[in-house]
Amino acid sequence: MAAGSVPPDDRLDIEAMARHQARAACRRLAETPFENGFMPLYADLYLGSRPYASFAVVPDERALGLLHHITKHLNADAIAITSDTWIAVGLDPATRASATIESRFEVGDPRVSEAIAVTLGSLDDGLLSVRIPYARSVMDGLELSEPIISGLEDGDELRGPIGEGLVDALNGVEDDAAASVRDRIMAPTEVEVAMLLYDHEEWGAFDRLDPGWARTRFGVSNVDETNPLSVLLAAASI
Repeated sequence: MAAGSVPPDDRLDIEAMARHQARAACRRLAETPFENGFMPLYADLYLGSRPYASFAVVPDERALGLLHHITKHLNADAIAITSDTWIAVGLDPATRASATIESRFEVGDPRVSEAIAVTLGSLDDGLLSVRIPYARSVMDGLELSEPIISGLEDGDELRGPIGEGLVDALNGVEDDAAASVRDRIMAPTEVEVAMLLYDHEEWGAFDRLDPGWARTRFGVSNVDETNPLSVLLAAASI
């Protein structure tokens, strides 16, 4: 088990998991190895209150669908999706579509700022949203605000493609389907997805590594441990 990971007998409630994921999200943004602060789209899966697998993919038009395809075929009891987005305060709800918010940010609307978004789904506790506004300046660099957590009150609902995808993914899979997807994950892939499979009994059946995979101090990954992205993939367990 990686240092700082959760003991198998201690169940993480969704609020503690949200705080943990917020810290991981801040690190992923602050330490990203890509130019201009570019941050991949991340998915972290938990099983039995332990990190089970983490994925990172370039956030293009295929990214969310790809992560949903992977996660809905893996047997997780909690999933967190982390992305780089925008947050608006004081805008009319009718103008809060992502494209509109982005355009308002680009023209300098002070009501809109960049933000890290974490959407967390748990079989036991439902869905939770975490937003972390941030700003960049030449003088001060990256300035992160306190996380804004919502979705904890009765009756709250998180709508949209990420929330709907999490609900779909958390419904569970048949053993044969899960085994089939695990086989494909362990095989070389044409899609540029960085993957980390933590040291978890769920992966214990694999006694060989295909080309492109290697054991790291966090688990088995298709990202070499010398790559800075290796530590950021593992941020959910540190």
